[in-house]
Amino acid sequence: MPPEIRTGTVVAVCMNPEHGYPTYPQESVIIGMLGIEGDAHSGELRESFTKPGTLKPNDRPISIVAEEVRNKLNADFGINMQHGDFNEQMVVEGLGDLGDIPIGSRIIFSSGVELEVTDHAMPCIILESHNNTTGLAKALVQKRDDGSVYSKRGKLAKVIRTGTLHPGHTITVTFADTE
Repeated sequence: MPPEIRTGTVVAVCMNPEHGYPTYPQESVIIGMLGIEGDAHSGELRESFTKPGTLKPNDRPISIVAEEVRNKLNADFGINMQHGDFNEQMVVEGLGDLGDIPIGSRIIFSSGVELEVTDHAMPCIILESHNNTTGLAKALVQKRDDGSVYSKRGKLAKVIRTGTLHPGHTITVTFADTE
């Protein structure tokens, strides 16, 4: 059976040279092998979440969020989250909430940039404080009957092929084989 394929569009590309909320929408960004050039999340190493104070290889310099999720949170909570308010580097549309895209899936952009999904993004408490709203984390994560977690917070990815990216580029996601 051939892998599932979905298509969508880049709505926003964001970055911030300093860690912390928010990231800021850009007209375009340059994707290097270590992430978005000039963004605080790019680089060879990142801090370990399981062992604070230690560094590990950065396998997740790019955070991707669905426009559909941002719009739903705005409507459900009566807020006005803007692009960058998830601290994301990319906002996409047309791919659903991204929660069902498996790790290992490939994301290919019409500009030639290619990413590989390395992890599911989980919301943190800073998301709620930055947006001055409680309940966002709970709205983004669902526990399934089998004990697994389904996150609509987005995906984290590493770079496979570099290039330039801007809103309007089309996206093709090829799902990784999960069997």
